[in-house]
Amino acid sequence: MRVRKLNEVKEEPTSGGIFTGEVSIKRVFGRETGATSLNVSLVSFPAGVRNTWHTHEHDQCLWILTGRGKVASREREYTAEPGMVFFIPAMESHWHGSVGEDFAHISIIGGTAPVHADEPNPFKGEPRSIS
Repeated sequence: MRVRKLNEVKEEPTSGGIFTGEVSIKRVFGRETGATSLNVSLVSFPAGVRNTWHTHEHDQCLWILTGRGKVASREREYTAEPGMVFFIPAMESHWHGSVGEDFAHISIIGGTAPVHADEPNPFKGEPRSIS
């Protein structure tokens, strides 16, 4: 068994790849900690930063902690607020991030496989907005 305190997990600035700007990631559990079938991270997006369309080989859960953001599939776009939890099935194309204020969520993925970018433009074929 492993136990970690979130305030003791190193925060890593990350940019490029699927991110439209720099985010901060705390990699709580994943390949780096010896996990083979789980990836848990705290991801903090500064105002206006999102990720691009992408998929995961495993199911993902996003637990919104702070700020206001968006979580979108190809069919719908949702406003995301603290306390909301989103389930994204494996291989569903989606994006998520800030919409004008700092935004943070915990990402829980049922595996440690890499992320697959779908399209470089996160707004091509932008989904309709659902409140």
